[in-house]
Amino acid sequence: MSPATTPIDPTLGPPASVRTVRLGAVRYLNTVPLIAGLEKAIGLEIRLEAPARLIELLAPIQPGQAPQVDLALCSIIDYQRSAVPLEIAPVGVIACDGPTRTVRVFSRVPLEQVTVLHADVESHTSVALASVVFAEQFGRRLAIKPFAHVDRPHDAWPDAVLLIGDKTITHAPPKSSHPYTLDLSTAWRAITGLPFVYAAWMCRAGEFDARPELRTMASLLDRQRRRNCVRVGWSAAQSAATHGWTPDAAQDYVANELRYNMDGEARQAVGRFFECAANAGAIAQVKPIHWAGEAELGNAT
Repeated sequence: MSPATTPIDPTLGPPASVRTVRLGAVRYLNTVPLIAGLEKAIGLEIRLEAPARLIELLAPIQPGQAPQVDLALCSIIDYQRSAVPLEIAPVGVIACDGPTRTVRVFSRVPLEQVTVLHADVESHTSVALASVVFAEQFGRRLAIKPFAHVDRPHDAWPDAVLLIGDKTITHAPPKSSHPYTLDLSTAWRAITGLPFVYAAWMCRAGEFDARPELRTMASLLDRQRRRNCVRVGWSAAQSAATHGWTPDAAQDYVANELRYNMDGEARQAVGRFFECAANAGAIAQVKPIHWAGEAELGNAT
C-alpha cells in the first residue's frame, strides 16, 4: 500500500450525522506530510489555497461574510493580525530548524544594501520574518512592496525579491541576475537559536470546545501526520513532479529540512517570533497565545 496515502481508520472521521468539517490547507509540496491520505476521511472537505488566502477563508472580516473553512493551516503571523480571535490546535505545523530552500530573498545588490523588498503576494509570515531578520541582522527596516509577476523575464525583476514555496524551485532567478541570496530560516536560527514555525492549524476562538467534530478532526490530523511522517520522504518523492520538484530534491527537502510537530521548542519559537515581529513593526502588539484543546490533545508531538 502506498505510504503517500496511508489508510485512515473510518471510525476516526466524524459520524455521518455530524456537520462536515471544511479544512483549508496550503497547496505546496511542504504540506504533503500533513494531509496525504485525508481525502479518504469521512466528513471532511479539503480546500487547497495559497497561504495568504487561508486566513480570509477561516476568519473573514467583511460583515455578513460566512467562513468557508473550519480549520486552516494558516500562516503563523495571521494569528496576531486576524481581527477575528483564533486558537492554535497543536496537532501539526510547517516548521524548520535551520535552512529551508523555500523561503529565500534573491538580490542584485549586497543584502546589507537592500532597502526595498518586493515580497511574494502569497506570503504573510515570510514577509514578517524578512522584516525581523533585516532589522536584527542589518539594523534596517525594509520598505515592503508586493510582487506577483514571477513569469516575467528575470532581468525585469526588482533588485530584491522574496519568494516562498514551490516558486523558489520553479521560478528562482539565476545567480547571473540575482547573485545574493538569503535563506530566512537559517538567519532566524542564527539570531535566536530556535526553529522557525511558518504555519499551524487554527480555528476560530471558542469553536474547538463547542464543536465535537472539530476536536475529532484535530485528533485525525495529528494521527495522520504521525503516520505520514514515518515515510515522509517517500511521500514527497511521489508528489514531486506535481509541484515542479525532482524526486531527490523533494525527498531531501521534506524529510531533512522540515519538521511537522508542535513540540515545546516550536511553541517557544512561536512566542519569540511574535515578540520579534512586534519589535520590528510587523505587528502592532503581541496577543496572548491560546492553544485549542489542551486537555484533550495535550502537547501533541
